[in-house]
Amino acid sequence: MKIIGLRPKTAVATAVYYLAILALVTLLGVIVVKLVIWPPCSITVRNECVVDGWSVAGLAGAVLGVGATVLAILGAVSVAYWWANLNERVDQRVGERVDQALKEQEKKMSEQTTHLLEGQEQKFEEAFLRMQQKMDTLEGRLQSTKRDLIIAITQLDPWVIEQWASEIMFLDPSSEVGGRMVRKYLQIVDGFFPRDPHDVSAVAKHKESLKNRSAPYQTPLGYWEHALDWQKMINSNSQLIPGQAMAAQFAEKEIAARRANIDSWKKQHGP
Repeated sequence: MKIIGLRPKTAVATAVYYLAILALVTLLGVIVVKLVIWPPCSITVRNECVVDGWSVAGLAGAVLGVGATVLAILGAVSVAYWWANLNERVDQRVGERVDQALKEQEKKMSEQTTHLLEGQEQKFEEAFLRMQQKMDTLEGRLQSTKRDLIIAITQLDPWVIEQWASEIMFLDPSSEVGGRMVRKYLQIVDGFFPRDPHDVSAVAKHKESLKNRSAPYQTPLGYWEHALDWQKMINSNSQLIPGQAMAAQFAEKEIAARRANIDSWKKQHGP
């Protein structure tokens, strides 16, 4: 149930109007009771009060007519006051309805906007997730292609790709190129030390192969020194990059496995 509160001015006017009606009805009641109990004398004969019914009826009619007139005046005043404030009340009611309609419309728009934004956000997250998955797949393929390219290039002679390998390590110190360069130079060193130490022909063939490939050295020391240089580079990177520790251990193991042969060769041929 909706309770409409009255403004102070309207409340006062309403209270005065009802009090005026109550007072008028009370006075009329008193007059009627007075006429019934103590009827007025219409004719006085020999000090006796004679009541004429028609005179009493006329007086009662006059009193009731005055009361009706007063009630009509009060009604006219109240109607005039009501009409005077009608535009203001209509504007107030219209304003209240408009405000309520605007609030409801704003609430609906807010709910629709929130629902739309949530849907768009979910679609964006799904699209972003798909794109991230594609990027991860592409990155994996790129890394695999990069590794295959490094393996293919390092199949060449190490002195041919020396500059390329140095640039790769400068751009990416965590690259496996350093370890592969150590292995390539040590493989050439291994050619000077066949399994049969007395197999002179194997060493001669190895030297001839190096000559045909335009190798820079005909002794193992030059290639050994290059292998040591690449090992130093890997060791320096391992202090900065945790992932290079295994590469440093691998290079150290490969170098240690051939150090005895190099020391023996130095004793025989000099440094």
